[in-house]
Amino acid sequence: MDVKKVMSNLITELNNYTKAYDEGKPLISDKEWDDKYFTLVKLEEENNLRLPNSPTQSIDYQVVNKLEKVKHNHPMLSLSKSKDINVLKKFIGKERVFVMLKMDGLTCSLRYVNGRLVSAESRGNGEIGELITHNVKLLSSVPKSISFRDELIVDGEIICDYNNFELWKSEYSNPRNMASGTIRLLDANESAKYNLTFVAWDVIKGFDEEKSLAKKLTDLRYYGFTCVDGFLYDNNEFNEFTFEETVERLKEIANKKAYPIDGVVVKYDDVDLYYSKGRNGHDFAGGKALKFYDEEYETKLRNIEWQVGRTSILSPVAVFDEVDLDGALTNKASLFNLDIIETYLNKPYIGQNIRVARMNMVIPKIVWGNKSAPEDAQFIELPTCCPACGSKVIIKSEEGYARNLYCSNPNCKGILLNKLDYFCGKFGLDIKGISASTLSFLIDQKWVRDYADLFNLAQFRPQWIKKNGYSITSVNKILNALEEAKNAELWRFISAIGIPMVGMNTAKEIAKHDKTWEDFYNHISNNFNFTTWDDFGPELNNAIYKYDYTVANELVKLFNLHNSLFIDCEKNRSLDGMTFCITGSLSHFVNRESMKEQIERLGGKVSGSVSKKTTALINNDSESESSKNVSAKKLSIPIITEEEFIKKYGVSAE
Repeated sequence: MDVKKVMSNLITELNNYTKAYDEGKPLISDKEWDDKYFTLVKLEEENNLRLPNSPTQSIDYQVVNKLEKVKHNHPMLSLSKSKDINVLKKFIGKERVFVMLKMDGLTCSLRYVNGRLVSAESRGNGEIGELITHNVKLLSSVPKSISFRDELIVDGEIICDYNNFELWKSEYSNPRNMASGTIRLLDANESAKYNLTFVAWDVIKGFDEEKSLAKKLTDLRYYGFTCVDGFLYDNNEFNEFTFEETVERLKEIANKKAYPIDGVVVKYDDVDLYYSKGRNGHDFAGGKALKFYDEEYETKLRNIEWQVGRTSILSPVAVFDEVDLDGALTNKASLFNLDIIETYLNKPYIGQNIRVARMNMVIPKIVWGNKSAPEDAQFIELPTCCPACGSKVIIKSEEGYARNLYCSNPNCKGILLNKLDYFCGKFGLDIKGISASTLSFLIDQKWVRDYADLFNLAQFRPQWIKKNGYSITSVNKILNALEEAKNAELWRFISAIGIPMVGMNTAKEIAKHDKTWEDFYNHISNNFNFTTWDDFGPELNNAIYKYDYTVANELVKLFNLHNSLFIDCEKNRSLDGMTFCITGSLSHFVNRESMKEQIERLGGKVSGSVSKKTTALINNDSESESSKNVSAKKLSIPIITEEEFIKKYGVSAE
């Protein structure tokens, strides 16, 4: 194999694809581009060969539109990328880094002089970009004037969030293309209507006395900038989260904010250290990017399946030709509701070209569909009958929520099966040995028509053990498990009965306030305002009151509920009204969870962050510069060690 020729062909391909993408006419998917890119990287490393114009060494593509070109006053380079998280962990070594979201948009540099925005430049080829000041000045996320009078240069990303993209996806293939295309329009008013966002991720000039990137971004927020989300991280033993956990936290943030991202970026937090590492033609050596995909893969729609849930809603599931989503073969994705179907597919048909992605690496989702159906298209009609019971379905939408199909039959087997499955499952009573197939069998036998019937199954034992697939032993195990379930923990019971928006964690919070079912139900009977409790908002309060407690109250009579959150602590509520935050490694308690449980048993609360409500921050390294230590010192919150906590509050670590 002529390696040099292979590499040359790859370079030509990649540069042509990059040029086409920059012109808003992508020829291949992001995944295909990255696969070719990493193939080239591997060939270069294996052969110790770098050819001219390699995209691993430069960002060389030409500006093709009529916007004014400008030479940057600082190199706007990229960072080397890897798909291997271990490569980034090795890069970090013993240094402190700032881990931030890798925003997927158009890189832009803003320059302020004497407090006024004087220019905005696209990255272009890293040396020469385009002046897009006229459009950037109309972005609400960009301050037009600031009180900072020295020269300030800020680099960041112009993005289109997914929520905004929903309005324009018929015109653009993805949020990045939309951001790149619309911010470079000649007509500023036309550009402004797309409501793009600038997110800052570096300060090139300004706050020169500050040597921490994280602190520079904090200072930037003071002047009204939207800054990238990120966390300080190092590999010392007192680090609160692992690197993997830090990445997952950032993914969650991106998902909540509907930000388009394609990875995370790691930079040395020490600015001097970052620049001391130097650069090559393509990237700065003081940082590295972890690349992961929210890439779109084209396939064909084959069907839409409908499943009835415990709330009587029929959930649509798209079935399509199998695709490889980041290493996982997938042929199904939720369509969620009728509004989503209409938005992405209009009137779906068999063979419809669609694009599928994992939104922020989590949920497979259809993100585009070809709405132009051929004349001979075989359309996929909405069901008129429930797939579980055959009853008529109706379309309705509760205020503030999407349109859904509902089964009209309150006695639907599918609804009952899902209710019972949730009731017995790990989010409910966690009854061992009762599968969905067993529950389906019990419903078909007409032995179970509601929750209470589960606890009266002993009368059917003789008939049961004669049925295929059930032995004396298996039946007895199920009956024993059901009997044991009558001694359920209060929070499990509250979670199991299926109150809207009340899952395991919320049920535990209720059990912290109400020690018995009677306490909880008395609150409801007396129109108690649950929003007075921490983390209980109006929607949750309304959901609690929408639930019909008739069956639950009848069920309680069969149970011997107990509150495990308060066992052995009736005489010792020494931490009542106190809130603690835990960080760093522990030496007395097995782990943070065991410490948290002990605090909660004594009436206290554990928070994930430091606030004015925090009684004390528990950290064995009171001198560390962790973000929680810094926050505690700013708020004058005591920082105490494990040992101090145990002695001061009379808490046992056992």
